[in-house]
Amino acid sequence: MRITTVTLSLLLAAPALSVAQDRPPRPPAPSPSSTSSPTPRPDSTGSSAARPPRPPPPATSPPSASAQPRPPGPGDPSRPPPPGLGGPGWAPPPPIYYPPPFWAGFGWGWGYYPLYPVYTEVTPGYAVPATPPDHQVASTLRATGAFGSGDTGMVGMAFAVDTRGAGFNMGFDAFDPSSGGVMAGTSGSSSSYGFGTIHFAYPLLEGAAYRLRLEAGGSWLTVPSSSWGGSTDAFGFDLGASANLGLFGPLGFEGHARITPYPVQVVDLRAAAVLRGGPLSVTFGYRVIDVAEDTRTGPAARFEGPEIGMGLIF
Repeated sequence: MRITTVTLSLLLAAPALSVAQDRPPRPPAPSPSSTSSPTPRPDSTGSSAARPPRPPPPATSPPSASAQPRPPGPGDPSRPPPPGLGGPGWAPPPPIYYPPPFWAGFGWGWGYYPLYPVYTEVTPGYAVPATPPDHQVASTLRATGAFGSGDTGMVGMAFAVDTRGAGFNMGFDAFDPSSGGVMAGTSGSSSSYGFGTIHFAYPLLEGAAYRLRLEAGGSWLTVPSSSWGGSTDAFGFDLGASANLGLFGPLGFEGHARITPYPVQVVDLRAAAVLRGGPLSVTFGYRVIDVAEDTRTGPAARFEGPEIGMGLIF
């Protein structure tokens, strides 16, 4: 039985032994010195040429495509800024529109603003200022009334035009003197005193909240007929200054100081607080008109008292 098993094993191993005997012997391994300068291998034409050595393998294998790069840490200077003001991909948010305050619409100085300026907020805590003046002319119409001592009073109208480099104004007031004048102690008067002015104005100082003008022009004084004599008129040149000043919100100030030195001296003073509401305004102030004594117009006359008025800017 054992002999039969050995015989079968030899018969099965015979083909493998014959193949191993037919295989050529393996060449010996090259020495370290021959690795640095490899022997040329003959090419297909039979000539031998030097072949460049292969580059050494990289120290570390490249990352696989599935590997994700690790983001830089918070202290890394190469870390991009977070999305925000000025960061990559930042865009301003849509503006937020606020309704203008009730006094918005017109400036205190030169020109005037659009009636409904747009207030926007680009970023929290930063508001875009109102639109600057874009009109070339601003016109003001004002009606006033004043109350003197006793039963005396005054009514007046004034009109003014302002441009960026010049201005023009005119006005007329009718009043009963609160002291002196041809009407004091008489009962034959037929009308009141009248005082009118017309000026060209030059803006000495100007801005969105203030305007100071120098004025030059003429004046007209009319004295009513009375027991002192008939109606008398006097014309002269008039000099002065006027101003507008915005204080805060809808509250401001306006006034003028003018004098006619010849032929009859007349001093005209006015100061008033102004409450604005868009193109409309209400004024509360004090008015003084002082006429000096003259041989033609009679004794000195003076009116003074509180004044109230309304204005319209267009």
